[in-house]
Amino acid sequence: MTLPPSGKIIRILDRNGGFMTTKLTERGQIDGFDLKILKEVSEDGRVSVTELADRVGLSKSPTQVRLRRLEQEGYIRGYRAELDPVKLDREHVAFVEVKLSDTREAALAAFNKATIGVAEIEECHMIIRGF
Repeated sequence: MTLPPSGKIIRILDRNGGFMTTKLTERGQIDGFDLKILKEVSEDGRVSVTELADRVGLSKSPTQVRLRRLEQEGYIRGYRAELDPVKLDREHVAFVEVKLSDTREAALAAFNKATIGVAEIEECHMIIRGF
C-alpha cells in the first residue's frame, strides 16, 4: 500500500465501522485524539495522564502510549514553566540593535559566545537588512 504525500488528510475506517480523520505527516499519522492530546498538553503541561485521558475521551493506557509516541516522534519537544517576569523583576523588555563590523563566521561565533553568558539576554536574532 502506498501512502498519499504528507500533509494530506485521509479517512480511515475504525473498528466500530465509523470513520476517523487522520493527517499524514512526514513522521507518520496523527489523528483527532493525538491533536486533542497536543492541544491539552500545550495548555497544561502538568496535566496528569488520568486527567488527560478524561479530557480527550480515551482510557489511561492508550493516552499514555500516544503521549509517549508524540514525545518520541518530536511533536512534543518538552515541557516548560511559565515564569512571572514581574516577580522576577524582569518586567521590562528592551530591543537593542548591535552592528558588527565583521560578519565572518569567526566573528559571529565570538559574538555568540560573549552573549551566551549574559543572563539578561534572553534572545538574540540576526537580521540581514537594516530596519
